[in-house]
Formats: sequence, structure tokens, C-alpha cells
Amino acid sequence: MAGSELPVRIVDATGAQVTSFGGGGSTSNPSVTSEKAPDNVAYGQVAVTTSATLVAAARPARKSITLTPTAATVYYVGNTGVTTANGLYVAAGGSVTLATTAAIYAVGASAVTITYAETF
Repeated sequence: MAGSELPVRIVDATGAQVTSFGGGGSTSNPSVTSEKAPDNVAYGQVAVTTSATLVAAARPARKSITLTPTAATVYYVGNTGVTTANGLYVAAGGSVTLATTAAIYAVGASAVTITYAETF
């Protein structure tokens, strides 16, 4: 092997090789990059009603946000106009993680407190 190239082998859950790249004199090696872990975490709780309620304001640096209810209540996630008819359905007691920088709104099938944790 030339320089600091190391062969990389990617396998599936059974151990079968999926693909390989790097090493072996290949001239078309793809780049391998890693992303820095987020520096910050913000968290809180919001009382969500049966009307669209702001859970988290837009944050340009946000990597992800996870929403979890404190009770087993169905809720829906979306933008400012979210309703039970057009929102992303989240089953009773279910959590959802979104990779978005947009503002997050939620509406409950009934009133519910939603906790959130966002990384940025």
C-alpha cells in the first residue's frame, strides 16, 4: 500500500461484504469524511393543546430535534399550520427525531406535554 491508504471493507449485519474501497492501488477512491459531533444540546417541555403549538423555534445550526410526550397521547408534528388532518402522526407515547432547522409545531389529539432535546 502506498502512503497512508488503508483498505476499507463494509459488511452488512450478516458479515457479507457490501463493497470495498481504498488500498489495493485503486485510482478512483471515494472520500471518507466524518462529521463533528454537535457542541450544544437544548431541551425543555412545552404544553401542547389541540391547536398548533410552537415546540421549538427555527434554529439555523440545528442538527436534529427529538420530541417525546410525557403521556401516552397521539400527537402530530408539522409547521405553523399543523392539524390532526395534515401533520406527521406520532403514535401514543411515541417519539420522533427530525433533522431540520425549521420551527417545529405540534398539535395533540388531546392536551399533552411534549419534551424536546435538540442538538446544534
